Formats: sequence, structure tokens, C-alpha cells
Amino acid sequence: MNFDSKIPLALIITVLIQAAGIIWWVSQQAQTIEILKEEMSSVSSRMAIEETVNLKRDVQEHGAQLDDILEDLNGLTRISNMQSEALRRISVLETRIGFLQRRPQGAGSR
Repeated sequence: MNFDSKIPLALIITVLIQAAGIIWWVSQQAQTIEILKEEMSSVSSRMAIEETVNLKRDVQEHGAQLDDILEDLNGLTRISNMQSEALRRISVLETRIGFLQRRPQGAGSR
């Protein structure tokens, strides 16, 4: 059995063209992947910056809210102190009134 091992030229050219096409396609995919990596890096950086800016803004807003709460608390503390002072004075007056009510009528005039 003797086989003629001639391969048609068209078949060789077809295989070479397909191989070149596959190499070109793979290189295009690699280039696309690199571009996407760069874009992803850029987007990640932008997102980190935006997150930092948003965090700073939130901290400032919360600081302002805390200042308002502290101001309200100081006002309530002043009111509480005034109430305590009023209660202390009332207690002193009640003690005096009680003392005056226990005194005999004639003891006060000398």
C-alpha cells in the first residue's frame, strides 16, 4: 500500500489563514482585556475618591447635628438648674412659713 502524501495547496493556505485569524482574534481579545483593566482601575480610583468625599460630608453633617443636640442639652441643663434653684427657694420659704406658724402669737412682739 503506497499512499500519495500530497496535500493540496488550498488546504495548506486555508489552515494558514485560519491560524492567522485565530492569532489576530486572540491578540484583539488580549488588547480588549488590557483596556478594560485600565478602565476598571480608573473607575475604582474615582469610586474611592467619591466615597471619601461622601464620608467627609456625612461626618460634617453629623458634627452639625451633634452641635445642635449639645446646644439643646445645654438649654435643658439651664432649665433644670433653674428648676432646682426654684425648688430650693420654695423649700426655704416653706420652712420659714412652718416656723412662723409654730411661733406663739405674743412671742414675736417685745
